[in-house]
Amino acid sequence: MVKQDRILLDREVKDFLLAIMVLFTGYVISIYVDTRFPLRSLPLVLLVSLFSIVLAFSAHEGAHRFVSVRLGAIAFFKKWNLGLLLIIVSSLLGSLFATAGAVQFTGITDKSKIGKSALAGPATNLIIGSAVFGIYFISGFSSVSLAGFFLINIYRINLWLGLFNMIPIPPIDGSKVFMWDIKIFIIVLVIAIALNVLSGTFL
Repeated sequence: MVKQDRILLDREVKDFLLAIMVLFTGYVISIYVDTRFPLRSLPLVLLVSLFSIVLAFSAHEGAHRFVSVRLGAIAFFKKWNLGLLLIIVSSLLGSLFATAGAVQFTGITDKSKIGKSALAGPATNLIIGSAVFGIYFISGFSSVSLAGFFLINIYRINLWLGLFNMIPIPPIDGSKVFMWDIKIFIIVLVIAIALNVLSGTFL
């Protein structure tokens, strides 16, 4: 049993790291295709992008795990091969398909608990994204300043990840929220769209 748990944990860690690297690569490509930033800026873009992706993705998956444990379930991340491929393909077109995998739940079958656990990830991203956007808006930092570029990347990735994961297509989180409570799904989706429009985030 312990050996099996270790194998599952190792597989989850590998899936998690692969998802981060593919998201990171796709995000950097999409930025370059969209802005054609000078190559001398590449080290800074790589550093800020990696930090922002790790923060957003870790917060997203961590929220899933925290809520699922509180509800008596076990959550684990599993990569989605089609999603990984679509990330790279979409990035070459200047956009970003932001679902590299999905959290799977065991120990619960109740739609309400599954829906709440699924909602935790996108909701966390939307909260972080809106908070950082507020800081950027109030601070008055220029978008070309280091601080401004740093904050913009954090809120853009979080808001986009929050919106994209509300798409109601399996295995994306939004499908589980939709099956649980369509009213809550619509409310969160509208909020996510509004935040992305307001912040000019759409990737």
